[in-house]
Amino acid sequence: MKALGAGAVLLAAFSLGLLLRRERQARLEALRSLAEALRMMSGELALRKPAMPELLNWMSKQSEGSAAEFFRRLSFSLSRLGEKSFASLWQECADLSLTELNASDKREFRQLGALLGRFELTRQLAGLESCALRMDERLRREEQRYQGERKLLLALPVSAGCLLVLLFW
Repeated sequence: MKALGAGAVLLAAFSLGLLLRRERQARLEALRSLAEALRMMSGELALRKPAMPELLNWMSKQSEGSAAEFFRRLSFSLSRLGEKSFASLWQECADLSLTELNASDKREFRQLGALLGRFELTRQLAGLESCALRMDERLRREEQRYQGERKLLLALPVSAGCLLVLLFW
C-alpha cells in the first residue's frame, strides 16, 4: 500500500512538472502568434486600409493560435460597439482570449486597443509595430529563460515528490 501511495505522489509530481512546462510553452506560443498577427494587421491596414470590422474578420481567419481566438471574439463583439467603446471591447476580448499571457503582457496588448480606430493611420501603424516589437522582445527573453529552466521545471517537482515519499516512507 505504501508503494502505491509513493507511486501516486511521484506521478502527481511528474504531472505538475509537465503542466508547468506546458504553461510556459503556451505563453511563448501566444506571444509569437500575437507578434505575427500584429505585423500582419499593420501590413493589411497600410496596404488596403479596410474598415475595422472587415480587418478584424480578416485577421480572425488569417491569424493562428491565441491571436486567432482574440480576433474572432473581437470581431463578434463589434455588435456591441454602441454600448461599449472599441477600447473596452478590445480589453475585454484580450482578457477572455489571451489567458496564456501574464498580467504585464496583457497590459501591454490592451493599451493598443485605445489607439486603434481613433487616431490617424500613421499613428495606428506605429502603435501596431511598436506593440509587435515589444511582444517580440518579450518572446526572445522568455525563450532564453525557458531554455535555461526547461529541465528544472520538470526536475524540481519530481525531486519534491521524491522528498515527500522519503519523508513519509
